[in-house]
Amino acid sequence: MKSVFGKPDRKGQAEDGMIRSEYPAWMMDNQINELGEEMDTLERDLEGGYIPSDNIFDAKAALKNMQDRLDGIVISRPEYSRHEQNLMLDELKRLDKEVSETLYSRYDQLKGKGSIARPQQEADLNDKPCIKLDPVIAEAFNVSNITDDGRVSRNAADRVRKIMYHYFNMGSASRELIRSENNSGRSKPMVGYTNEVFAKAHERIFGKKKMTSNMDESDIMSRSNRRPMISRQPVSETTYTKEELKTKLGVLEKQLGAIENVQESEVFTKDEHPENVNKTVKKKRMFKPWKCDELDCDFEGTTAQKGIHIMNHKKANKKAEELTGAR
Repeated sequence: MKSVFGKPDRKGQAEDGMIRSEYPAWMMDNQINELGEEMDTLERDLEGGYIPSDNIFDAKAALKNMQDRLDGIVISRPEYSRHEQNLMLDELKRLDKEVSETLYSRYDQLKGKGSIARPQQEADLNDKPCIKLDPVIAEAFNVSNITDDGRVSRNAADRVRKIMYHYFNMGSASRELIRSENNSGRSKPMVGYTNEVFAKAHERIFGKKKMTSNMDESDIMSRSNRRPMISRQPVSETTYTKEELKTKLGVLEKQLGAIENVQESEVFTKDEHPENVNKTVKKKRMFKPWKCDELDCDFEGTTAQKGIHIMNHKKANKKAEELTGAR
């Protein structure tokens, strides 16, 4: 089975180069389209005479090089046979189920009894082998940390799921979408979140839930690798200076490089892995011992209590003065 990673994802853009990305570049639809539009605009500016004449040839050469690389990213999306696609879809269905069974229910998460209350257990599931993965799929998806019995970590399984979801145009692969609603610990259900009568009625009205794609099988098989058509916009009518042109080309080159080297943090959002979000932990303040020096007061505490204690003394003194004045 062919790898989901193409030349743009490999060191030196070589066929057998080491894979340097966690996700294939062809997944980055928004960035590809955004960069394509900016490059199209710059190309039209070149044609419209808004580039200094002594920089036109260099700018055209740089733009052509980037366009070739961008086209290489788009066509690097692999084409699989019907048998291979069926294997991927079957594996995806099983991975969804197994990953779901390792997640605490939404009920427990909201009640603070889930992953937040058991961070070490969640860390082990994320990082240690616990989910079965087909060795053929593991090789094609560049999953190297697989045990002899074919197990990978939950994070590795999630990475495979996310690539498959994108390949089949199935929307978000967020864990939240497969997290159980029940109130009985892990998603592997002993108690469902709805009663049996309701479940049967729902199935009768809406039909049995199935693992489906947003496209039918024929659409999947015939999907094109071409970059989506971009409507031709008028030239920007921006006259570039030599420095502005250099800066613009540098920005485009940086955007292209980011697409060619996609890392986990650029794909997953906080909403998809809330238990993995690195929360900013405030440094705990250290309070010093403090003793009240008011007459006839033997209070001993910390500087954290100092302000309130002094305020109470002031209130007591003010009240005493009012009582004395009233006499």
